[in-house]
Amino acid sequence: MKDKRIIFHPVLFAIYPILEMFFNLSASLPFRYAVRSLILIPLLTLVLLLILKHFIKDWHRAGFLTSLVLFLVLYYGILYRGAWSLRIGPLRLGRHAFLFTGWLLLLCFIGSKWTWKRLRDHTMVTQFLNFASIVAIVLSVARFGLGYLMRSSLGDDVYVPFAIDDQNAVPDLQAQHKPDIYYIIVDGYARADILQEIYDFDNTALVEFLTARDFYVAEQSQTNYPQTLRSLASSLNFDYLDALLNVTPESTDQTPLIQLIRQSRARQSLQALGYQFITNDTGYLFTTIADADLFFVSPAKHTGINYFEAVMLMSSASAVLVDAGVLDVPLVGYQQARDRIIFSFETLSEIPDIEGPKFVFFHILVPHPPFLFDAEGQPVSPGVPFTGGGDADRFLGFTDDYIKGYRGQLAYVNILLMQTVDDILATSDEAPIIVIQGDHGPGAFFDGDSLDKSCIRERFSILNAYRLPGTGVEQLYPSITPVNTFRVVFDTYFGTNLGLLADHSYYITRLRPYDFIDVGNRSQIPCMMEK
Repeated sequence: MKDKRIIFHPVLFAIYPILEMFFNLSASLPFRYAVRSLILIPLLTLVLLLILKHFIKDWHRAGFLTSLVLFLVLYYGILYRGAWSLRIGPLRLGRHAFLFTGWLLLLCFIGSKWTWKRLRDHTMVTQFLNFASIVAIVLSVARFGLGYLMRSSLGDDVYVPFAIDDQNAVPDLQAQHKPDIYYIIVDGYARADILQEIYDFDNTALVEFLTARDFYVAEQSQTNYPQTLRSLASSLNFDYLDALLNVTPESTDQTPLIQLIRQSRARQSLQALGYQFITNDTGYLFTTIADADLFFVSPAKHTGINYFEAVMLMSSASAVLVDAGVLDVPLVGYQQARDRIIFSFETLSEIPDIEGPKFVFFHILVPHPPFLFDAEGQPVSPGVPFTGGGDADRFLGFTDDYIKGYRGQLAYVNILLMQTVDDILATSDEAPIIVIQGDHGPGAFFDGDSLDKSCIRERFSILNAYRLPGTGVEQLYPSITPVNTFRVVFDTYFGTNLGLLADHSYYITRLRPYDFIDVGNRSQIPCMMEK
C-alpha cells in the first residue's frame, strides 16, 4: 500500500528565509520586492524535488535531500555571518575554506545512503520535517503579525512621529534670500582630539582647511545618540526623540525613526519655502529617501534584480562566489559600496549647477566600516562577509584591524571632502550654508549592548563643522550638538525663534532602543584601550 502522506517541507523551508528577510526589511521595502523570490524559489524547489524523485524513486528521500540542498544553498549565508567571529587562537573558523567545506561534508553525510538506511522509519522523518517547517513558518509570521497588531492596538499617537502629524511642529520659514543648504553626514567621523588620542591620527590639515574656508569647527562636539537612525531622526527634526515620539522603552519598532528621517521637519519646512529636497542613495535602507525631489543613484549594472533579491543572494551560498571574486552581485557588495561613495562625493560637486534653492541631504557611509579604501584611495578588501561588516562590537575583526582600517579610510575621506567643499564653493552662485557632521563617532571601543563595556568618549565625539555665510557665528559654541544644527540655521536665516536646547547625549541598547540613558557625564572618561 502506497504512503499517501504529502511531502511539503522542502517548499516551506524554501519560503521561510524569504519571509524572514522580508519581515526584517519590511519597514523599508514594499512587499512587491519579495514576490518574485516567493514564486521562483519554491518553484525551483518543486522542480528539484521532482528531478530527485525521478532518479531515486523514493518520495521521502527525495524530499529529505531537497531540504538538505536548500539548507546548503539558502541558509549558508546566515551560518557564515554567525560563525565568522568564532576563532581557535588566530584561526578563524568562519572562513569559507573551513565553514563551507565542513557544511557541505556534514550535509552530504546526513544525506548519504548509509545515513538514510539507518533512519528506520522514513515516514517519521517526513512527518518531523513537515512539522518543523510548519513551526518555522508559523513562528515567523506570528512574530511579525504580533508586532504589527501591537503597533495598531497602541494607536497612532504612540508610534507615529509628532513631527509628521502635528503641522504646528513644522516651523513657518520666511526668507528674502534662499541660500543652498548642504547637510553632509560623514558616518562615524570623530572630532580631532579623539582621532589623535585613540587613532593616532593628526586631523589638523582638515580642520585648518575648513577654518580657512570660513567654517566654524566645534572642537568639543558630541552626538546626541550613538546610532545613525536615532542621531539623524533627532538632528533633522531639531529635537530629542523623547519629545518627538511617545514610544514605550520596550518597543523595538524602527518605523517611527525611519518616518522622522524621510519626512523630517527640516525637509517639510524648507520644501514649503520652495526648496528642492535633494538626496542620494546611501546604501543604507533607513536613510535612503527615494521620494526626494531629486534622488541620485550610483550607476550600476542593470541585471533586473531588486535590492531584496540582492540581499537574498548575499545571504545564500553565493557569498562563497562573491568573496572569491567570481560573482558580482549588483546593488550590494564591496565594489558597489566603493562606487556609491565616490559617486556621492562627485554628485555633491555638481549640485550647485542645479537651478533654484536646494536643501541637500547626503548621508555617506564613510569612514564607517566596512573599510574599503586605503589612505590613497586604493581599494581594500575587508575579507569579511559584506552583509555582516558591522560596526563597534559587531565589527568582524580585531580592534587593531578597526583602528588601522579606520585611519586609512579617514585619510582618503579627507581628500574627498576637501575637493568637494572647494568644488561647491567655486561653482555656487550664492554662498551656500554647509554643515559637515558625523552622525556618531567610531566604534573600536563601543558595545551596543553594554554601557559598561563602551567608551562613550570615542563613540559620542563627532566632527561638526558649520559654514554660515554672511553672518556671525554667535549661536555656535565648541560643544554644540546636532540637535541644535537646524535651530541655528533656521533662527539665523529664516526668521524663526526656535532657540537652542540643552546639549545631552543618550546611550541606548539594541534590546531597549527607546530607553534613553544620559551619559554626558561619561564623555571625559578615557577609553580602556585593550586591543
